[in-house]
Amino acid sequence: MLDRQRQFNIQERKEIPEDPTLTINGVVTRSSGKRTVWINGAAQDDRDVSSGVIASPRAKNPARVVVQGSEAPAAEIGVGGTVNRNTGETADLLGGGRVIIKSRP
Repeated sequence: MLDRQRQFNIQERKEIPEDPTLTINGVVTRSSGKRTVWINGAAQDDRDVSSGVIASPRAKNPARVVVQGSEAPAAEIGVGGTVNRNTGETADLLGGGRVIIKSRP
Protein backbone atom coordinates (compact mmCIF):
# COMPACT_ATOMS: atom_id res chain seq x y z
CA MET A 1 0.00 0.00 0.00
CA LEU A 2 2.86 2.40 0.84
CA ASP A 3 4.57 1.61 -2.48
CA ARG A 4 1.33 2.29 -4.37
CA GLN A 5 0.82 5.61 -2.57
CA ARG A 6 4.39 6.63 -3.38
CA GLN A 7 4.10 5.49 -7.01
CA PHE A 8 0.94 7.49 -7.66
CA ASN A 9 1.89 10.32 -5.29
CA ILE A 10 -1.23 9.78 -3.19
CA GLN A 11 -1.24 12.17 -0.27
CA GLU A 12 -3.33 11.24 2.73
CA ARG A 13 -3.65 14.19 5.08
CA LYS A 14 -4.97 14.05 8.60
CA GLU A 15 -5.32 17.19 10.61
CA ILE A 16 -3.42 17.43 13.87
CA PRO A 17 -6.08 17.85 16.56
CA GLU A 18 -6.25 21.01 18.64
CA ASP A 19 -5.30 18.96 21.70
CA PRO A 20 -2.17 20.59 23.11
CA THR A 21 -0.53 17.19 23.71
CA LEU A 22 1.40 15.78 20.76
CA THR A 23 2.70 12.21 20.70
CA ILE A 24 5.43 11.09 18.30
CA ASN A 25 4.27 7.65 17.18
CA GLY A 26 7.10 6.90 14.76
CA VAL A 27 9.66 8.09 12.23
CA VAL A 28 10.58 6.53 8.88
CA THR A 29 13.54 7.65 6.77
CA ARG A 30 13.48 6.40 3.20
CA SER A 31 16.58 5.63 1.17
CA SER A 32 16.01 8.91 -0.71
CA GLY A 33 16.48 10.78 2.58
CA LYS A 34 12.86 11.92 2.81
CA ARG A 35 11.37 11.46 6.26
CA THR A 36 7.86 10.90 7.55
CA VAL A 37 6.89 11.51 11.17
CA TRP A 38 3.67 10.21 12.73
CA ILE A 39 2.17 12.72 15.16
CA ASN A 40 -0.93 11.61 17.06
CA GLY A 41 -1.37 8.87 14.45
CA ALA A 42 -1.20 11.24 11.45
CA ALA A 43 1.65 10.98 8.93
CA GLN A 44 3.50 14.20 8.14
CA ASP A 45 6.53 14.87 5.96
CA ASP A 46 9.39 16.52 7.81
CA ARG A 47 9.01 19.67 5.68
CA ASP A 48 5.21 19.85 5.86
CA VAL A 49 3.90 22.92 7.71
CA SER A 50 0.20 22.71 6.79
CA SER A 51 -0.79 21.32 10.21
CA GLY A 52 0.86 24.16 12.11
CA VAL A 53 3.37 21.75 13.64
CA ILE A 54 6.87 21.22 12.27
CA ALA A 55 8.52 17.90 13.14
CA SER A 56 12.18 17.51 12.22
CA PRO A 57 14.02 14.27 13.03
CA ARG A 58 17.61 14.74 14.20
CA ALA A 59 20.19 13.73 11.58
CA LYS A 60 22.51 11.99 14.04
CA ASN A 61 19.71 10.41 16.08
CA PRO A 62 16.57 9.89 13.98
CA ALA A 63 14.70 8.49 16.99
CA ARG A 64 14.69 12.05 18.39
CA VAL A 65 12.41 14.68 16.85
CA VAL A 66 12.33 18.46 17.27
CA VAL A 67 8.68 19.56 17.40
CA GLN A 68 7.71 23.18 17.03
CA GLY A 69 4.25 24.70 16.86
CA SER A 70 3.46 28.09 15.41
CA GLU A 71 3.28 29.76 18.83
CA ALA A 72 5.14 27.32 21.09
CA PRO A 73 8.85 26.93 21.77
CA ALA A 74 10.64 24.01 20.12
CA ALA A 75 10.90 20.79 22.11
CA GLU A 76 13.02 17.72 21.44
CA ILE A 77 11.44 14.36 22.21
CA GLY A 78 11.98 10.73 21.33
CA VAL A 79 9.68 8.40 19.48
CA GLY A 80 6.88 7.46 21.87
CA GLY A 81 7.29 10.69 23.80
CA THR A 82 4.77 13.47 24.25
CA VAL A 83 5.02 17.23 24.39
CA ASN A 84 2.49 19.77 25.60
CA ARG A 85 2.42 22.58 23.03
CA ASN A 86 1.19 25.12 25.56
CA THR A 87 3.79 24.56 28.26
CA GLY A 88 6.65 22.89 26.35
CA GLU A 89 6.74 20.09 28.93
CA THR A 90 7.87 16.72 27.60
CA ALA A 91 7.44 13.16 28.83
CA ASP A 92 9.30 10.20 27.43
CA LEU A 93 7.88 6.74 26.87
CA LEU A 94 9.80 5.21 29.76
CA GLY A 95 8.97 7.94 32.25
CA GLY A 96 12.63 8.58 33.03
CA GLY A 97 13.46 4.88 33.26
CA ARG A 98 15.67 2.85 30.97
CA VAL A 99 15.84 -0.51 29.25
CA ILE A 100 18.91 -2.70 29.79
CA ILE A 101 19.52 -5.67 27.54
CA LYS A 102 22.08 -8.24 28.64
CA SER A 103 23.48 -10.54 26.00
CA ARG A 104 24.01 -14.21 26.70
CA PRO A 105 27.61 -15.34 27.22
